[in-house]
Amino acid sequence: MQPFDESVRLTVAQRIDSVCDRFEADWKAGRRQPVESYLRDVTPAERDTLQAALLAVQEELEKQSRSAETSVSQDSVRTGAHQPGSDDLIGGRLGRFEILALLGQGAFGKVYKARDPQLERDVAIKVPRLEVLGGQVDLHRFLREARSAAAIQHPNICPVHEVGPAGGQPYIVMAFLSGKSLAEYLKGRDKPLPQKQAALIVRKLALALHAAHEKGVVHRDLKPANILFDPGRKDVVITDFGLAVRTSGDARQTHSGVLVGTPAYMAPEQARGDVKNVGPLSDIFALGVILYEMLTGRRPFEGSLGEVLGQVQHVEPPSVRSLSPAIDERLATICRQAMAKAPKERFPSMKALAAALEAYLKDQAPAHTPGKQTDAAQPEQSADLAQILRVLSADRRAETEAAVEAAAPIRRTSPVCYVAMSRGYRACAASGPMHRG
Repeated sequence: MQPFDESVRLTVAQRIDSVCDRFEADWKAGRRQPVESYLRDVTPAERDTLQAALLAVQEELEKQSRSAETSVSQDSVRTGAHQPGSDDLIGGRLGRFEILALLGQGAFGKVYKARDPQLERDVAIKVPRLEVLGGQVDLHRFLREARSAAAIQHPNICPVHEVGPAGGQPYIVMAFLSGKSLAEYLKGRDKPLPQKQAALIVRKLALALHAAHEKGVVHRDLKPANILFDPGRKDVVITDFGLAVRTSGDARQTHSGVLVGTPAYMAPEQARGDVKNVGPLSDIFALGVILYEMLTGRRPFEGSLGEVLGQVQHVEPPSVRSLSPAIDERLATICRQAMAKAPKERFPSMKALAAALEAYLKDQAPAHTPGKQTDAAQPEQSADLAQILRVLSADRRAETEAAVEAAAPIRRTSPVCYVAMSRGYRACAASGPMHRG
């Protein structure tokens, strides 16, 4: 990759941010000029970047105007922990579903916890704001989310049960997940995640997204707020395909130049509003940003909206090892490749990213040296194993074995017994049968 002058790139980002600040100040003061009127004082090379940044600011300001009566979260709506709030639907019905509580809300809609009396289970129902769904285009976008998510069957993607209208109100019924989001989990920590745990989580997510990409579906809005922990299955789940797009069939339904996604996790081609080049490799970039955040405890691109969009496109973030020298060079290389500015320099697929992480994890288990383990190593080994089992699904034998190998660098017990422990067996013997607890 050709080296760039850091001061030049930063100047570009600062100029874009300055124009965005002026646009926002004018908007709030009631002087709402067309975006094009702010493009006159920049070079042709900066024009597309500035236009995308201004469109993003305009979209955010419009969202705030539509939702002035509520406090709109920066994170998109999700199926997760309860957020208190009054609502006319609570205590009533939507179709056959009994609305129990408001889970979350964003500029596009709300998510409720509901009860399905027919199947006797709790569900999450996503309901768009009727004032936002002003026409058929937005309605089709909402229904496209349901079709995109329903087309994918994978244990690490939140399943869509059904979609339908009730009294003119469209909605999507999804699985209810009571666990925290990755964003909440990271916010509650005072230090980065352990390297192996971060690598295991991203590997799981990469395999799930590979399944989506195989179906021709690109998420386009991957971020920690859209990744939930399922406490029942001890697993991670991707949710909110509200910006998902099929790579065939309806890709042109998003107009060129319109910025979609969350800026801090956008790929450069997304930040430019280059819709035709947004695809599976854009999701790889976002997943690289998530890995960076888990490893360092901070986002690679920070600042105002204009600054972030400028950095995403023009500025290389500090390396993960410069922020945390203890990070393995191989894992740092994986993170750097996933976040390459040029799509062709990233991993060619999510499957390739997952394979690189798997190879790294397998290499984490040093060769066993007889007689070197001490009793003091046992508690640490058990803690490592417990951490991995909280992340991985215990009912998937192959993945559990890989996690155990990575989590138990020195072991007195045979690998067979570790696998037995992870699958809920009470005891094992080298030549005897195993019994479930």
